[in-house]
Amino acid sequence: IVDEGIIKNTLGFYLFYILIFIIGAIIFSSFNIDIELTTKTKLQIQLFDLKGRKVKEIYNDFLSSGNKTIPVSVNELPTGLYILQVRNNDTEMKRKLTVMR
Repeated sequence: IVDEGIIKNTLGFYLFYILIFIIGAIIFSSFNIDIELTTKTKLQIQLFDLKGRKVKEIYNDFLSSGNKTIPVSVNELPTGLYILQVRNNDTEMKRKLTVMR
């Protein structure tokens, strides 16, 4: 599954372009989040269970512009469905993931 999203700020300029590439939608141990930023951006990436509880803080800091790859390990998580949340300021994108063992 390839998910492409363009998130705009309130002025309509492209704040950043994000590409999340997940092989299948089933994750066994790890995956990468590939991000192309057009400007320095405060980015928060988290995993939640289906009850809305945060189970993993993946990234919470500023990223400089350019292409970035953020590796994510899910070895410590039990089999189940999760929500991947990518947030910048007041904009967020959510995608479902399945962790299998």
